Amino acid sequence: MSINDGFTEDEIAAGIPSFLYYYNDQMETEDNDNQEIQISQLDTYKKNFRISKKIAGFSTNTQIKNYLLKEIFLEYLPAMIKQYQKDENLGNHFIPLAMDECSLILIIKSFYKDHSVSLTDNNMEEINKFVESIYSDKNSIVYDRVSKIQTFLHDIIDREKGEFAHLELRVGMMRNILSTSRLHLNIIDIKNFNIEEILYIFHKTQEEQKKESLFPKAYIPRPKKSSKHTQVGFISNWRYEKMKSLYRYMSPLEYSKFLKLANLDTSQNIEDFQSLATNIMIQAAPADSFGHPAVFHSDSLK
Repeated sequence: MSINDGFTEDEIAAGIPSFLYYYNDQMETEDNDNQEIQISQLDTYKKNFRISKKIAGFSTNTQIKNYLLKEIFLEYLPAMIKQYQKDENLGNHFIPLAMDECSLILIIKSFYKDHSVSLTDNNMEEINKFVESIYSDKNSIVYDRVSKIQTFLHDIIDREKGEFAHLELRVGMMRNILSTSRLHLNIIDIKNFNIEEILYIFHKTQEEQKKESLFPKAYIPRPKKSSKHTQVGFISNWRYEKMKSLYRYMSPLEYSKFLKLANLDTSQNIEDFQSLATNIMIQAAPADSFGHPAVFHSDSLK
């Protein structure tokens, strides 16, 4: 049986069959993975000129700050996604799904289909209402919103297949669902939230991670619910690692720019503010002892 059987062309294009059946394809290794991509002096000049011209038209420091932060997010988003994908060992076919604005609907509908659960009009109403609640939640960190998605999927299976049936779900499939959903919601936040909302979630995530780091990291087993159920437990540092914001997948230079801009005092003179903000944006990458641009390693951000 082909894994594409029973799927629509749109679902196949979105990578749903491979997503559900957990094809653990190997990540392609590009020849230049560890090489810094150089931006020409001309390109840098054009970028700086464009930014300077744009912020010169703003009348408040808040407008300047908001524009530049969004500029950083959108410019570095592809690199952040790539680093997240690498750290999560997420297959290439999951990235278009994570970037699709209808990602959560696609994931949940396909979850129904994969587990032979009939999708009724009432189910669709329930799904739409749930997904809307996830997208409209601007107070919860991404990790907590994805936990709600996990609970929603578990409830579907337990309701249809019996109590504790969710314990038999394929580990690889659920891992891909949760990892893709975290990436998706991070992207949605960047694109759809305003700066105040983005920074609120960022700081709240930092606080939650700090709290999580204070808890013991011992492995705590959960008892089996019956003889047929797989015993599972909590993995050391799991919550701490998965709480990490997408911004933590920036290079050290990019993350430094983000923090400096986020912390800029908007109460100062607008000319001084423009000068400080522009200098942050054109900050050059630090060089190593051989004069080469420093190479990004994800461990440096942990």
